[in-house]
Amino acid sequence: MALTIRVHETATKHCPAERADLQLRIEAEGADKHAVAERVRAVLRLITDQLADLERNGAVGRWSNEQMTTWSERPYGHDGERLTLTHRTSADVQARFADFGQLGHAVEQWCEIDEVRLEHVQWELTTATRNEASKALRAQAVRSADEHAHQYARAAGKQAVEAVSIADSESSAGGYEPRMEAMAAVVGGHSAELRFAPRRIAVSIAIDVEFQAH
Repeated sequence: MALTIRVHETATKHCPAERADLQLRIEAEGADKHAVAERVRAVLRLITDQLADLERNGAVGRWSNEQMTTWSERPYGHDGERLTLTHRTSADVQARFADFGQLGHAVEQWCEIDEVRLEHVQWELTTATRNEASKALRAQAVRSADEHAHQYARAAGKQAVEAVSIADSESSAGGYEPRMEAMAAVVGGHSAELRFAPRRIAVSIAIDVEFQAH
C-alpha cells in the first residue's frame, strides 16, 4: 500500500542590497507666505540640479519630486489665544541610488540645510537578483524535501519514493525594510563623511511537496 508523505520546506538567502531608495522632505514655515515658498523653491532647485548631475554620472538611477504644497494655519498659544497666522510649504523628493558612497555624501550635504529632513532610506535588490536567488532557493528546498521524504519512507519500511506534487507555500523575494542604517565616522571628535551601510536583504521561499512511497 502506498504511503503519502507531505513535506514543508523553507530556504533563505541573505543578499547585499544593490540600490537605495531615498526620500527627502523639504519644508519651511513663517509669517511671510511668499518668502516661505521661495525658501522651499530654492532648496528644491538646488537638490534637483544635483540629482540631475548624479543621474548623468550613473550614481542615481532615477529621481522625481512632487509639486510644492502650501497651507496656512493659526495655532493656539498656551493660554488658548490664537497666534499669528503661520504659512508652511513643503515638497518631497525621491531618488534611487546605485552608488552608496555618493548617497552618503549627498545626504550629508543636504541634511546641513535647515529646510531638509531625511524621511527614509529603503534598501532593495534588483528584480534579476531576486529572481535568481529565488530560483536557487527553490532547487535547494526541493532537494531538502526529497531527502526528508526518503528518511520518512525508510523509517516506515518503504523503499521507492516519488514526488507527485510541488506547490509554493509562502515566498518573500525582498524583505524590504524602510529603516535607515547609517554610520558616521568620527575623527578627532568631529563627524566625518556619512557612510551608509547597506542592509542585507533576506530572500525566502517555502514549498509544500507531496510524495508517494512504496
